[in-house]
Amino acid sequence: MVTSIIYNIDMVLIVLYLKSMGEVILHTDYVRDFIDSKVWSQLKDEIVRAHRLIEMRSGPGSEFLGWLDLPYQAGVKEIIHTANRLREDNELLVVVAIGGSMLTARAVIHALLGPLYYQTDGHKVYYAGYNLDSDYHMRLMEFLKDKEFALCVVSKSGSTIEPAVTFRMLRKLLEQKYGKKARNKIVVITDPQRGPLRKLAQTYGYTTFSIPPNVGGRFSGLSPAGLFPMAFAGVDIEALLEGARDEAQRTNKLDLDTNHAYLYAGIRNALYRQGKKIEIFVTFAPHLYWLNKFWEQMFAESEGKAGKGLYAATAQFTMDLHSIGQWIQEGERTIFETFFWYKPTSDTTTIPVDQPDIEALNYLHGKPLSYINENAKLGTQQAHKDGGVPNLEISIDTLDPYHLGRFIFFIQKSVAISGHILGVNPFNQPGVEAYKKNMFQLLGR
Repeated sequence: MVTSIIYNIDMVLIVLYLKSMGEVILHTDYVRDFIDSKVWSQLKDEIVRAHRLIEMRSGPGSEFLGWLDLPYQAGVKEIIHTANRLREDNELLVVVAIGGSMLTARAVIHALLGPLYYQTDGHKVYYAGYNLDSDYHMRLMEFLKDKEFALCVVSKSGSTIEPAVTFRMLRKLLEQKYGKKARNKIVVITDPQRGPLRKLAQTYGYTTFSIPPNVGGRFSGLSPAGLFPMAFAGVDIEALLEGARDEAQRTNKLDLDTNHAYLYAGIRNALYRQGKKIEIFVTFAPHLYWLNKFWEQMFAESEGKAGKGLYAATAQFTMDLHSIGQWIQEGERTIFETFFWYKPTSDTTTIPVDQPDIEALNYLHGKPLSYINENAKLGTQQAHKDGGVPNLEISIDTLDPYHLGRFIFFIQKSVAISGHILGVNPFNQPGVEAYKKNMFQLLGR
């Protein structure tokens, strides 16, 4: 059954269909009063233009639109087979990567396996090369000395300094521990033909998977770069890709009534043109921290260029309501929020009764924590709207591989459309190269 919610933004009619079909849904109850109808009328035409650029695979950055094909890729069985082979002899996988080469996998693994992931049994994925801190890597290497572990290095260029130097150190540790057998514990994910990692893999016979040349780093989460670590952790990557395929089909249509990825891109650009400078992406669970970081990179690196773009910030509620929540409620009115929400499929953490009820909490007897958390969200959304902060909500039915696959593709499509509306190339990152150039010069390269 389909339920329609119809409302006017002045003279603009937007129809949102809420379907019980597992789709990613954008809720706009707390933002519609903030949108100027003239701004929205202009944006509708720009959304059409952005859609045509993506559809025709043209425009700035069109050489990096290969991510559109990733939900339909072949070779998934080989990824699963290799992950299962390594799972047989290794309790840990260390993923050496930075930025988009790491964040999608890390977001999915931690979202699905929970905040106490490292305290539970099962195969674990650790990370290196996303920072240059000597203490972190020293302690990681000390930790690995008596563990059965495998290595996966992800770098399309193979020359990014953080993963490059870290991979060399960890590779040497692995070789000291296992000798020639170490090569059977190393997986390289890089460009299919060129770069130092490709040459290294060919020289030593490492297992390899490829990131397609027409896929940029932050859009590579549905390529082997993200799928292999997920598969080692036990994530159903076939279900993840099924979700991405379904969302790809849904977001192929130029219809704001059902294409909520386009609607999200349009609304955030409308708010930007009306003076909003900061978007805060909000989650309500500690195991979604890396999902926040995934969203942050997708928008910040894609849009922050040419003197343009919303500042992409993140928050974890309800914890951050007791700190930056004050600023959000009563600070400068240059912000809006995007909440991410899902409902737990089961919740046995209910509030017990107590006598003589000194804390006056018996009115919550039998209620699950999820009920309190959801009402905290609803109360926050209303309070922030009343305080002059527009807020959107992106929701999925449940937190599982299928729905996360839909969410990942939803964000990727929103980023692409939003960047074109903004008038920038959503697929490059010229500013990232500036620090690298200076660093290499200082290092004497």
